[in-house]
Amino acid sequence: MLNILSDYFQPRSKIKDEVRVIDTLNNDDTVDYHDFHFFQFSNVKLLEEINLGAKSLLKQSLKEDLLNGLEFNGYVQTMNSLLNDMVQIIDSELPLYAKQLDADAIIKLLGVDFELSEDNSYDFVSKQLLAIFPVLKTAIKKQAKKTPVLVYHYPENLLSPREQVAFKAELDACAAEMKIIVLTKSRYFLADEVHGNNVIANGKQVITHSFLESLRWHAPLDYGKDELEEALTKLLKAYAMNLETVPVISNYEIADIHVFRDVDIYVLVYLLAELQFKFKLDLDYDRISAPISKYVQRYEKFS
Repeated sequence: MLNILSDYFQPRSKIKDEVRVIDTLNNDDTVDYHDFHFFQFSNVKLLEEINLGAKSLLKQSLKEDLLNGLEFNGYVQTMNSLLNDMVQIIDSELPLYAKQLDADAIIKLLGVDFELSEDNSYDFVSKQLLAIFPVLKTAIKKQAKKTPVLVYHYPENLLSPREQVAFKAELDACAAEMKIIVLTKSRYFLADEVHGNNVIANGKQVITHSFLESLRWHAPLDYGKDELEEALTKLLKAYAMNLETVPVISNYEIADIHVFRDVDIYVLVYLLAELQFKFKLDLDYDRISAPISKYVQRYEKFS
């Protein structure tokens, strides 16, 4: 889904006639491929950027900086003149000539050194990512033809939990400057409010506005909208990794998922049923209000 969106929102989209993107919150209006410019990255791809490869975003940005430099042409002419002079003093019977330098040739001679030592440094990768990311953010804003959107795949890759927290802070800071979509299986990268999160299951997005309305409509008790959304956000951040593992849910002892409040039990069971995920209930129904107990027992078939 993200690959399709990324291909659609390119300045010269090749699939603009095959894909339609609609704004479901705005009368299903079509979103034009010119409205956004998507950039896709992952930790591995971000680390590769420092190689300044032919198609790297950092190389494109660096090349633009060189060409826009007021003194660049003068320096290039001087270097090419020195190369030509050097060829003249080579004692050889071969008809040698000096290949002329341009921005691309000069970039091939450059390397990136963040002054990080890999020796005996367990957090070398994390430090490198934190050093590169701000440079990437600047490059994206410079290269974007329209409103930029950064799609980041699995930022938890190669990082410890502590390092994930640090990188999440970097993504949060970036989110204040541009839109970010994060594909993750780590709770550390989930948003702090429910509308910033989603779950993809069975080929569809689950946490939509209609889902939230249905969550409140089907509640056995009169829960408020904010109370339900707060519970859903808390459960996702605590147990996102457990949802697909046929978790044991308990309200009286430690389990894969342990919840004690009635609202949490209702929201969790409703969510898992909507996802069509299997789970096992190990509940003390004497500790649950009668309406919630009656509702939850309907889903014991998922066990």
